[in-house]
Amino acid sequence: QGMVAKSVTLGTHEYRVSCGNYHTKSGVINVTAEEKSVLEIKLNPNFGWIDLRATSEDSRGAFVYLDNERIGQLPMKTDALKSGDYSLRFVKSLYESFEQTVSVVDNSVTNVDVELRPNYARVTFLVDDQSEIWLDDVYKGVGQCQVILELGQYKIETRKASHKSTSQLVEISSTEPQQIELDSPVAKPYLIPRVFS
Repeated sequence: QGMVAKSVTLGTHEYRVSCGNYHTKSGVINVTAEEKSVLEIKLNPNFGWIDLRATSEDSRGAFVYLDNERIGQLPMKTDALKSGDYSLRFVKSLYESFEQTVSVVDNSVTNVDVELRPNYARVTFLVDDQSEIWLDDVYKGVGQCQVILELGQYKIETRKASHKSTSQLVEISSTEPQQIELDSPVAKPYLIPRVFS
């Protein structure tokens, strides 16, 4: 809110009022000698807000990107944004990322409900009781292990003393819980030393 006073010649004058984050107003005023001319101008906001709501516990904590700039985590309400269209992106480990375009309207709150879809599976790997299980060269257990894996391809190796390790690639393509039996390590042939007399 502000006020300005200016002495001008009699007659018709054009005016223009502008302020950051508000729509500019312009017009014409007629100044006469009969009385002081007073012009009251109210500028309309050129900004709004986005209220981002997590529709499930899984969505909470997802990182929010506005036009590729990270601005916070779900749930959240943005600071005032200039009216217009914005690109939103939501990112969280083990969940599918997605983008959407949202319009900010003058002096209004745009509500956006966000629900992330899981991008992982609970996987149980099984092998004989004495064999170690290694996932991408990280030890996970002996005999069996249960892990949460994002969808994708993984290198699984089984190891056992005095045995040749086995290695295989496993593709996790479904979010359903699954159980995978691994190949056991192969016993190394025992060589009997030959004695020459």
